[in-house]
Amino acid sequence: MEITGFSNETIGQLGYYVYRLIDPRNGQTFYIGNGKGNRVFQHVIGILDYYDGVDKEIHDYDADPNKMQIIREINDANLKVIHVIQRWHLTEKEYFEVEAALIDCFPGLSNIQSGHGSEYGVCNTDELQARLSAKTYQEPEFGYIIIKVKNWRLNEMAAKFGAQNARYEATRGCWHNRKPSLDK
Repeated sequence: MEITGFSNETIGQLGYYVYRLIDPRNGQTFYIGNGKGNRVFQHVIGILDYYDGVDKEIHDYDADPNKMQIIREINDANLKVIHVIQRWHLTEKEYFEVEAALIDCFPGLSNIQSGHGSEYGVCNTDELQARLSAKTYQEPEFGYIIIKVKNWRLNEMAAKFGAQNARYEATRGCWHNRKPSLDK
C-alpha cells in the first residue's frame, strides 16, 4: 500500500529530514529536497493536482520544469514515484548540509538550485589546493587601467591580424596617447 502522508505520530518523531525522489522506470534519483512533516509527498500531490483537468492537446509540457515532466511521465506510465527519507531527526543546519552533499553526489538532478553552501562542495584536489592557497591580490604601486574587450571584437581582430595579435589590436584602439585637457 502506497502512503501519501505520514501519521501525526511519525511527524512528531521525524523532525527535519532530507529526501530523494526516485524514478521507478530506471531507479535514478531525480530530485533531492529537505523538509519536515509531509513535505516529501507534496511534489507529487501538487503536480498531479496541477495537471488535473489540463487539456493535454493544448498544454506545452516542454515548458514545464523538468521535475514536473518526470513526475507526469511516471504517473502516465501508471507507476508511482519512490520516496526515500535519506536522513531524519536533523537540525535545520544539519539538513542543509546533508541536502547539499547529496545534491553534489547525484549528477543530472532536476533540482533548480544547488544545495546551500555549494561553494564548499565537490572539487578536485588540484582545484581545491589552488583555491585555498591563493595569495591575496596586492594593488601595484603604479597607476594602471583595465580595458575590457568584447569577444566579437577579439574575433574580428583575430581574423584581421591573427590570433597572437588579436588582444593587442583589439585594445590598442582604446589607448589614448595624449594628456587630458585641463580647459574642459
